Amino acid sequence: MNPFFYQCYLNKHLAERLLKAGVKKGTCLYIYGELELHPFVYSQGQRADQAGSVAKINVRDWQFLEAMVP
Repeated sequence: MNPFFYQCYLNKHLAERLLKAGVKKGTCLYIYGELELHPFVYSQGQRADQAGSVAKINVRDWQFLEAMVP
């Protein structure tokens, strides 16, 4: 199973909690929040004029998960 990566937006309190917990790149987290999809159309490159979307999560809370080992 491949991991998914999203842009996550946190308030100051949640961001400070992440820092104090020592969360680093590659840490497995369970994120609670609202997913927003923002559609757009590519204007340049090989995908010009094709539809795409950007996923954004407004985080309400988070918790640690154990890493999945293949």
